[in-house]
Amino acid sequence: METVGMPGFRDNLEADIIADKTLEITQNGETVGYFIPAKRRITKAEMKTFRAAKKAMDEMVAQWGASEEELVAEVEQLRQKSREKKRNAGQGTRN
Repeated sequence: METVGMPGFRDNLEADIIADKTLEITQNGETVGYFIPAKRRITKAEMKTFRAAKKAMDEMVAQWGASEEELVAEVEQLRQKSREKKRNAGQGTRN
């Protein structure tokens, strides 16, 4: 997810809607909201691709011997570290 300052959000809203971007909106370095565009309908081809990806992921998870809960916890830890790194670095914003 891209982080954008309030001025950047206002200035680029139309382009971000067209690009179907989810944004974290900040003001003075604090998160004030999220922009989540409405999703278009998924095509049959996309659904087929998603199902194939899910099957491949299920097979990888089985090979690793990890539970879904363990994988979700690990992803959440990685997300938290990434958020902390962004906050500490003060980077990744668009003004």
